[in-house]
Amino acid sequence: MQAVSQVEFSSMTQETDESLKQWVDRVIETAHRALRARVHWQVRQEQAVLRFAMGCQDIRLGRRLIECLLRLLMRQFIAYRHTS
Repeated sequence: MQAVSQVEFSSMTQETDESLKQWVDRVIETAHRALRARVHWQVRQEQAVLRFAMGCQDIRLGRRLIECLLRLLMRQFIAYRHTS
């Protein structure tokens, strides 16, 4: 079941008649099923944001989300390097 959810999660895209609210709910639910036991909650959230952005019909929105996530991850990486 989890392997099927992982495949489903990795290939999800927003349906043409699916609202952004429905799309985000479906991504979160599938991410939880596919990644819950194996992945730290923060990584699971990041993966859900990426999947949402990459599968979103609004290409500009998806691109902005990915750019925001990358900036956030870069800041976290830099902060981690300075504390190590």
